[in-house]
Amino acid sequence: MTIGAQYRFEHRNAEKLFHASKTVLYERMSRDSRIGGYAAPLNNSQYSVDAQAPIGTSINRSRHMEVIRSLLLLMSYATWERAGLVQEAFQIQAQLVQHIRDAGLTEPYSDPRTMSDCIAYNVYPSLRSSEIHMRLPCSTKEWTANNAVEWEAAQRDRGPQQLFFQDALTLLLQKSRSAVPLEPIPAPLGNYMLLHGLLQRIHIVSELSLPNGNHTNTLPTEELNKIDKWLFTLADAAPDQALSENESRILRWTQCIVEEAFSSVDLEDESEAPPNLEPAALGMAVLRLWARLFKRNTQWPFINVLGQSLEQYMAMI
Repeated sequence: MTIGAQYRFEHRNAEKLFHASKTVLYERMSRDSRIGGYAAPLNNSQYSVDAQAPIGTSINRSRHMEVIRSLLLLMSYATWERAGLVQEAFQIQAQLVQHIRDAGLTEPYSDPRTMSDCIAYNVYPSLRSSEIHMRLPCSTKEWTANNAVEWEAAQRDRGPQQLFFQDALTLLLQKSRSAVPLEPIPAPLGNYMLLHGLLQRIHIVSELSLPNGNHTNTLPTEELNKIDKWLFTLADAAPDQALSENESRILRWTQCIVEEAFSSVDLEDESEAPPNLEPAALGMAVLRLWARLFKRNTQWPFINVLGQSLEQYMAMI
């Protein structure tokens, strides 16, 4: 209801529902802890937990998952709403991470989206990539199956199992445009998880970097070469370095999407010409479009900050 009210632009109702939801959830967590269900806070103002409570029965597992889902939604709301709720987001995040750890970081209870707050607010990540020892999410068909029959059919057709999260992340961090492919190709949700793994690495490595003459930290060249979104890398590639089949397909998709966007989106500069579709210019066009889309968000205030950040990034490069 909190998220729904926000999407209907009912900001005051959304915040009221947020506080009511949090109160109900924390009361239930407190009751469950008294009967040995799982760890919970002592009260609404005390966020310490006792992580020793076992998760044994199927009822406890189901209840645990309900709590994780509720904490995730409340944390998401507080993270992306007005700045005054950010501290509440961090308090909820601490509870969420503890419950995920209690569940063992094994499918289906883990949700690495909690890693993303560290990027948004420049705080040290509370759930780290190295803690996640599970496979990437299964195929989209398995996620969207409407019943057991559809799910079993999707499982039969899925091919090999997904890579483990850390193995896939290791492959992505090999030298740019490595010939070693991710096999099987991750599902969209798997790519979302890997993106957070990459962002977290950038955050942690930058914290360990030494300052240059301008008293700002600079990522080592070796690290920059590993993480360089790809279109700019293509622009610098040697003439004899041919694109793989997947790279050619993604490049064509990107060109088509950018072409369509520039012909339909209301740009701030109406005289702006459609972009050159070569990789380097295409990379700048992608940034410009995302900045334009993010700056016009009226539901989630923080997304506007992302648009402003992308504009600063474009100015830097």
